[in-house]
Amino acid sequence: MRFSRFAALFLACFLMMTPAAEAVTVIYTGAQYSDVSYREPDRPAMSRPLRHSYGTDMHATLTFDLDGPLLADTEYSTHGWDGPTITSMSAHDGINVFGQDELFGSFVTDSAARITGWYFVATRGSVDLDLLVVESGVGARAEYYYEYQRLAPETLTFARASRFGDFFTAEASEASTDASGSWRVVNDDGVSMVPLPATGLLYGVLSLGLFGALRRRA
Repeated sequence: MRFSRFAALFLACFLMMTPAAEAVTVIYTGAQYSDVSYREPDRPAMSRPLRHSYGTDMHATLTFDLDGPLLADTEYSTHGWDGPTITSMSAHDGINVFGQDELFGSFVTDSAARITGWYFVATRGSVDLDLLVVESGVGARAEYYYEYQRLAPETLTFARASRFGDFFTAEASEASTDASGSWRVVNDDGVSMVPLPATGLLYGVLSLGLFGALRRRA
């Protein structure tokens, strides 16, 4: 009887000292862009500042807040395709920031809860277009296309003005890299988390040991 009480006390203390599963943030940091291009408009509107070019010092960043720990052998999707919940998400391409409703895709984990595959598209607008594509094994591609309306004299009708060329001039920039980035998992305090796939096994071994001890003492 004394041994069974000791075993029960030991297991209770172990469970109290083991931290509960907590929500985490999963962050993708892309490789820096290796190829960039820029097209400056010849006559931008005064009310719109230029965006300027992507640079080789820029990269893509994806951030996902989960409602629990990162699970093994699981697919996480941005819009809840039969998987765990992503509570919030965002993307940044070095110039543009994309919100939760502008980011689509998924990532998957292996048996050790490591992220092994991903594909995401962030997009905004149609005439003014912002686009970011991030894919495992491919890298990242970012681009924007931004139109400026030309200022015509008030006495010039649209029909006459159209003879002198387009009313719009575009600013555009593209950036890409063939290298994949890296993933990390942090808790609410920003501390990096290391998956512990053996934790469940440890619980099982302790429970079986305790159950066997209680049976032998009965």
